[in-house]
Amino acid sequence: MTLERKVGGVKSALEQSEVAQKYIGNLYIFVSILPHTPNEINAYARVIGNELHCSVTEAAVELFTEGELLAVLGHEISHLLNPSHTPHLFRGLLFTTVLAAPVAAAAHFSGIHLVVGAVIAVALIFYGILRALLEKKISRNEEYRADALGAAVAGPQFMASALAKLPNESASWLATHPSSLSRIERIGA
Repeated sequence: MTLERKVGGVKSALEQSEVAQKYIGNLYIFVSILPHTPNEINAYARVIGNELHCSVTEAAVELFTEGELLAVLGHEISHLLNPSHTPHLFRGLLFTTVLAAPVAAAAHFSGIHLVVGAVIAVALIFYGILRALLEKKISRNEEYRADALGAAVAGPQFMASALAKLPNESASWLATHPSSLSRIERIGA
């Protein structure tokens, strides 16, 4: 089966899925293959006007079955419905670190004791680290929620099968995604 035909089948299944239609509504669906992506397994979804555009890397189309691709696109659609408010790990840390130096300097030059300025700077850095860790935890939970919609759209067996084909990196407290194994367990397939 050609890649285009496989993607066409996934688009048709997405259009016929009652679960997907409940969330997509009257959006026109476009599914495209991102060429020249031989080693990248990824998919994206975005809404432009009244159109839902789903893009899948060539490597993902080759790796996944139609059912698995449908689950992956259901997962991606979930991210559109529940947009992530978790910025990159270092954004919060960078912001508070950049803010800490001027605060410490201002405290020193305004006559506040140097120790007070240093305590404020350290507190801001500590806040940035805690904020970044919390954002990572929220991001991992968002992945579980997206997996649940992917499983509802295509069936838990297809979501689990797609996840099983991904590298099972051990999740750490710095990771944005849980491990594939824990995601499969959560789906219950």
